[in-house]
Amino acid sequence: MGTKVLRLKRPRLFPVLDAFVAQMFGVSVPPDPTQADRIDIALELARAVRREGRENISVLRCVKQELHDDGIDRSLARIFDALIWFSYPVAGVAGAKRVIEVRLDPD
Repeated sequence: MGTKVLRLKRPRLFPVLDAFVAQMFGVSVPPDPTQADRIDIALELARAVRREGRENISVLRCVKQELHDDGIDRSLARIFDALIWFSYPVAGVAGAKRVIEVRLDPD
């Protein structure tokens, strides 16, 4: 998806929105999406990332501060991106305990 290119250009601003992220947010990606499908998927993922980022802003800021205290400077978008990727079941992080919480909107 195009966000991989945007992330290369502006890694502090853009998380990667690919098939793994779509699965983590429960967004269905057809095997051969049309251009219109890709736009709809990107918009749905961007809304999901924004919503979840806002709902978890205090936690993201705490992680950012802890990283900063250890001499690591990362944007909130990069931290959120890393957490999403780490949460993906086949991310390959040996010995890591993963907890995935799912909340359904009544919409």
